[in-house]
Amino acid sequence: MSMIVRHNQHAQQVPYDDASLRRLKDHVVEINVNKLKDTKRQIESCFNIIKSIKSKFSTAADTEFDGLILSLNADRFSLFELETRIWTSDDNFKGSFNRLFRFVTCSVVYALGNIYVFGGGRNENNANPQVNTWSRCSLTERRIFSAPMKDVDCVQHLSACYDGKKYIYIVGGQNIKEKDLKGVYRFDVETEQFERYGELSSRLSNASTHIDSYSNSIIIVGGDYKHCVKTFNVLTRITDVLLMFDNIGLDSTTDCPYLTDELHNLIYFDNSFGIMFIGGQGRNYLYSIQHDQWTLIQDNDQVRDRADLGACLIRD
Repeated sequence: MSMIVRHNQHAQQVPYDDASLRRLKDHVVEINVNKLKDTKRQIESCFNIIKSIKSKFSTAADTEFDGLILSLNADRFSLFELETRIWTSDDNFKGSFNRLFRFVTCSVVYALGNIYVFGGGRNENNANPQVNTWSRCSLTERRIFSAPMKDVDCVQHLSACYDGKKYIYIVGGQNIKEKDLKGVYRFDVETEQFERYGELSSRLSNASTHIDSYSNSIIIVGGDYKHCVKTFNVLTRITDVLLMFDNIGLDSTTDCPYLTDELHNLIYFDNSFGIMFIGGQGRNYLYSIQHDQWTLIQDNDQVRDRADLGACLIRD
């Protein structure tokens, strides 16, 4: 194409003489449409093969779970669709967690077609349970994988958030002796390896954490930080105070009476749907950002208390 463009420019700058123009002949380019379509199908099939090789990862749009909220309930899932206000259970996954989920309120994360749960696993028949376990549930394969969290001190009440690319950050938590910690780890979703990445300025457990890609920081709300919002910069690895509640004041509300001590049970959708507080039967609320108002959701939730159960939004 560039050769044709250059020739056209040259022809305009140096026009053909009459003798050369007489020697030029018109040409017709015929396109074999059937062959072109066959070539297109072959190219598309190549991309399908590449995608099947990388079956460990996918997008939410590849599954029927896109846009749903997943909430853990003992050793199974509950799924909530905001538009219909309906909760359903999905018990059709191959394999088994072989453990109950406790103390994973803030450590359930969705990433690349998988649900990750970090720590908090207890077998009720085991007097000395090993709780330092992580699990991955593949939504496309409908299979569950579990393994020990090697070289990670926190085992429960830890917080996890996904950076949208490659890493899930593990923040704070408690060790086996129920002592709060201040370590920050990151988990590589490709290699499935943990790395101790830094430390917070103070100990923390059971906080709500979110990645802010603009500031390259983890936003930390609640947990032991009751009077402030802190940040952990993933580039500088420095903890800072984003704002103090005492300075700005918090509006008390009777619209959602369960909110005060349970900031970690919030799921953010977007500006149109708002924020959902997951509390359980008769305790699920939706906050409208536009109208600054909490509304009780009229749903069919049969689980009495979801306040301590982990949940996440399935969306890329």
